[in-house]
Amino acid sequence: VSGWSLLVAAFAPLASGTKLTAAGSEREHLRPGSLHAPFSGVMPPQRHHRAARRSFLEVDPAEDAGRVLYYVYTDSRFYDTRLQWVLSTWAPRVPKGDLVVIGDEPYHGNSSQIPVMSTNCPKHSHWEGACCKYAKAVRAAYEEMERDPKVNWAYFVDDDAYVRPEQLSAALARQTDPQNAGVALGNLGCATKECKFSICAGGGYAANRRAIYKAIDGSEKGLQRAEMQYCAKCERWADAAMTQTFLEKHIDLRPLDGLNGWKLQKSQFDHSIDGREPIMYHYIQSQAQMELLHRMFTGQRAPADQEGEGDEEQCVTYHGKQWCAVSPDPTDTPWVPNEHAKAMALIQMCEAEE
Repeated sequence: VSGWSLLVAAFAPLASGTKLTAAGSEREHLRPGSLHAPFSGVMPPQRHHRAARRSFLEVDPAEDAGRVLYYVYTDSRFYDTRLQWVLSTWAPRVPKGDLVVIGDEPYHGNSSQIPVMSTNCPKHSHWEGACCKYAKAVRAAYEEMERDPKVNWAYFVDDDAYVRPEQLSAALARQTDPQNAGVALGNLGCATKECKFSICAGGGYAANRRAIYKAIDGSEKGLQRAEMQYCAKCERWADAAMTQTFLEKHIDLRPLDGLNGWKLQKSQFDHSIDGREPIMYHYIQSQAQMELLHRMFTGQRAPADQEGEGDEEQCVTYHGKQWCAVSPDPTDTPWVPNEHAKAMALIQMCEAEE
């Protein structure tokens, strides 16, 4: 029996209402050739870097995180949905001018609200299109770093993520780069058949100034070519492709706690906020999910936000206060009900098999 057959059987009871696999949601990331490589548990090879002389590229450990740039990958088919949810929730908490959206065609919304970079990357593509946008984003970060020496970090993330900029900035401020090797932070342990190690960029990844400069290595077009070449080698997984450049340039790859790159079941979500301050959650693929997180973490309501009430499967407790989704339906909760944990395990198994 194939993994997909088991998955269909596991989800059969959900067919009548709970839309765990609604259009544009979790099933999107299961396609072979997507943004994020399957998890394998492998760790990066150990590197021994020579000590380098201090340069203007090095982040001073005594300083704060400095200016942090945010790059959000999106697709034009999500300009009116996911992008709007980001713009109405966490994006305004990023200093003006520090967040750029990487798209695939001109944006006809309020361009003064947020810059949307229209690229020539293939539209509606989880494979070459995603790889192309990954390289374009790093190039954009490099160009802004060239303009402003106060930029110390760049963070790259999908449009279906809720991010807490203050928590990310605090985490980045604790990082050091004493050997001036360059640092990239994320969830580690993904791999493909040919690319034996990858950052799992469902949680996004952050790279410091030195890492960005080493990845570019004097040629923006060269990085673009390398990303597309590695994209083919790494079975079209965009994060695996970019990771190969980081490995080639001997950039230090480190884990960063608080990046919830996979959809959590309810008990895991509860654990993630039990005395902890998460940085982000991925696969937040409805307006209701995004707004619940924003209300819970900031106390602010988005314009169309609604507050629900219900049982423990519908509500969470954060800082001593209960916060509830508008309904217990998985399309409204930023977690997966505990009863569906087996089905989610099968999803991950099938993802690994592809």
